[in-house]
Amino acid sequence: MEQFSKKQLENFSYLISLLSAAINETEPQKPSENISFKYIYSLANAHEILNTVFYSIEKLKINSDNELFKKWKDKRNEAFHRNMIQTAEFELIKNEFTKNGVEFLPVKGIPLCELYPQSDYRFMNDLDILVKDTKKAGAVIKTLGYSPKQVGETHHDEFIKPPFMLVELHRDLVRADSRFFDYYSDIFSRANKINEAEFELSREDFYIYSVVHIYKHYSKAGTGLRSFTDLYLLNKKWLSSLNTAYVEGELKKLGLSEFREKMSKIADKWFLHNDYKSFSDEELFILTSGAFGTTENKVNAVKGNKGKLAFVFKRLFPSPKTMKWRFPWLKKYPLLLPYAYLYRILRDGIKKREDAKAELSALNTKRS
Repeated sequence: MEQFSKKQLENFSYLISLLSAAINETEPQKPSENISFKYIYSLANAHEILNTVFYSIEKLKINSDNELFKKWKDKRNEAFHRNMIQTAEFELIKNEFTKNGVEFLPVKGIPLCELYPQSDYRFMNDLDILVKDTKKAGAVIKTLGYSPKQVGETHHDEFIKPPFMLVELHRDLVRADSRFFDYYSDIFSRANKINEAEFELSREDFYIYSVVHIYKHYSKAGTGLRSFTDLYLLNKKWLSSLNTAYVEGELKKLGLSEFREKMSKIADKWFLHNDYKSFSDEELFILTSGAFGTTENKVNAVKGNKGKLAFVFKRLFPSPKTMKWRFPWLKKYPLLLPYAYLYRILRDGIKKREDAKAELSALNTKRS
């Protein structure tokens, strides 16, 4: 594990204290002389919680003429307006999907925003919507001014609309190569029907899926503070009213009972007990992972105890099951698998060249 200076650790602690004050709506601590707001800003930015933390910063009444705090305030205001537009767009999409008989189920960040003091506290990169028919849903969303960014690849289609709207229309809740794929293969049959088109997960199933989603990021490349505020607020506002026997039984079935308990203890340590004076290696892993992990974590997770050549081979030639998830047309034309591998290598070699360079760099970095 990387070694951190006393000053760095103090800044980690102070960032968590600001975040805790924001989501718990309490007064923030005054900063000590060792606190670098420039460093706090960079950490919060990496974890995509700049807007949340600024609600605490604002209460400190720090010199508003400072360029950093002007920039920070602008970021918070941008997030506020972003949330307003995302909320309005989601209502528009819901209405059009319902009108046109597109069966859909909102997932991920959309319901989570409701747990925060204000919905804009929880930054969302995109709107995630599970649909039964991506082709039909895509046709409807195009009438609302959206353009396709990525269609027919992976488990979701992406549509964009200026200035920043990104909507992901999911055909599956999880990747085909996920060990949870079979569990979620027919999720609509377990969802509650709101009207002729709209579905929603029960609170129990939404809670379980939230744990699955946190685990996905944590196990593949790491996950950061936003995942832990989500989990803390789910536990604080929902857990006591849930059918805990069902939740615990399903998490045990998925092999995530201990993971949920361990992550909940960390979330409670930080945000319930305000205990962030010292950190375990696991907590430091989280604090240095950013919102969605790091390339180094991703490489180490894929490589495991195997050598570099095994890692490169696995990255170049994913399993046929994964390839069918990446390229749905392979289900109809399985004999084209060799050509799909070649196409993927050539395409990603151009589109994701920088990502590939970063992975190779991480692969050649010795772990401390």
